[in-house]
Amino acid sequence: MEKQKLWINGIAVILIPIVVAWVSNTFASAIKQNEVQGQFVEIAIDILKETPDEDNPKENLRKWAINIVNKYSGVPLDSATTKELTYDFSLLANKTITIPVPEYQNSQFIGKKTYVHPNFSESLDRLNDFAQGSGIEIYVTSSFRTSSNSQIRQISPATRSRHLIGYAIDVNVKYADKFYNSRLLSKYPNDLPDPVVEFIQHIIDNPLLEWGGHFNVKDPVHIGLIATEEEYDKIYLEMVDGILTDSKPIQ
Repeated sequence: MEKQKLWINGIAVILIPIVVAWVSNTFASAIKQNEVQGQFVEIAIDILKETPDEDNPKENLRKWAINIVNKYSGVPLDSATTKELTYDFSLLANKTITIPVPEYQNSQFIGKKTYVHPNFSESLDRLNDFAQGSGIEIYVTSSFRTSSNSQIRQISPATRSRHLIGYAIDVNVKYADKFYNSRLLSKYPNDLPDPVVEFIQHIIDNPLLEWGGHFNVKDPVHIGLIATEEEYDKIYLEMVDGILTDSKPIQ
């Protein structure tokens, strides 16, 4: 019996380190695999964050990104969301695509071409004058955009995005050769040069405008024109009619 105990203890002394090493290695491999999968998910999300371009929608790349999210994120996307994220242009087939709002230009506006509803132009003119006096340039990253919703003609998208009616722009602020993006602007009023703080405050003080930094989910690059639901719905349908026909921009 004593010999048997010694034999068992001897086997245990040999096997336990092996088992511990195996478990540790397996655990480490699992962690490493999860890290790699997490990195793939981050790449996929970055791809899906980009607004699809009608001329080059990169549908295959977006489908790959959706497959990665479905496989590794633990939160699979439903079919309707998948369709929207891949940007289905079938609704617009055989239609003349136009931008139903005019291009806006002014001295302090740089970056992408800016398309906004004429109702928004006066507020942007005042914003431009303030920026000019402060040595600020307004770098536009997004303005009017169409909906990827497959029911584009239905009244008022659930989010009532101001971008869909030309009532919003997304911007970075350029001051003293430095760009202030979402991460930096979210620190308002801290850690920003006085002219940038005053520029944001000028937006906040304008009763006609909304600043995304005050949203429940902060979006400090957003500047929008306030609209009632009734006004939004009316203009949204005008936008859709302009997108799906060859109508001239709203003047």
